[in-house]
Amino acid sequence: MDSANFLMVDEQPISFNQAIHYLQESEKLGTFIGAILHQHILEKEIYQSDAITVDNSTIDEIIQRFRSANQLENPAEFQQWLQQNGMNDETFRRKVMRDLKLHQFMPRVAEPKLQETFINQKVFLDRVVLSRLVVDQRELAEELKCQVLEQEASFAELVQAHSIAGDRANQGHLGAVSRGELPDGLRALID
Repeated sequence: MDSANFLMVDEQPISFNQAIHYLQESEKLGTFIGAILHQHILEKEIYQSDAITVDNSTIDEIIQRFRSANQLENPAEFQQWLQQNGMNDETFRRKVMRDLKLHQFMPRVAEPKLQETFINQKVFLDRVVLSRLVVDQRELAEELKCQVLEQEASFAELVQAHSIAGDRANQGHLGAVSRGELPDGLRALID
């Protein structure tokens, strides 16, 4: 395959330009470029950080554990597996090293802002289960509210008897909703 060809499909070459055209046509070019940029930035950060180190003995140990766990102790079988997965010893070793560095890098990036991010997103992470009873008269709504609060009737019974909404059959049950998706006034009442 010469350098102008990006892929071979059914013994027919696909050029890099044609591959880009296909990605544009399928509206996947942005995702493709985004993945490349993501990977580039990540690689740059984990390989330039002096704080992230991986020694050869750790890499050797992980490779040995991998081979043992996947029944690839036999060198010929391991070489065959590497070939089937488009790798050789060197590329597999680099992958293990990269994964180890990434494993060390991610907590360093995430931990300083983890608590703040959690607090900022908590309203969207919290979920509430909502049910409703819909009537067309305010006075009836107030009366039914009093019956529920004073435990004169169950909410489900009142929905069955009075609701004009389509969810009457399942007792007004709307399901789980993120608190962050609720209008402010409703969220304040729920809180």
